[in-house]
Amino acid sequence: LRAMAERREKQEAESRALLLGVSHDLRSPLARIRVAAELLDAGDPATAKLRDVVAGNVEQADQIIESFLAWLR
Repeated sequence: LRAMAERREKQEAESRALLLGVSHDLRSPLARIRVAAELLDAGDPATAKLRDVVAGNVEQADQIIESFLAWLR
């Protein structure tokens, strides 16, 4: 019984580590894209529209990732 409990604890620790890794690996590129979009010149209407589209897509991707991670938990 003790061995089973230890295996379960090990599996749970591995699952948490995997979730943290996946979260980091998916969100890091999104953060870089978000920052790059924020650096676009808002004075130009075409660039401002592009910035808004990129920011919206990043937000949507972030929400999808969060939903997926919540489901895995």
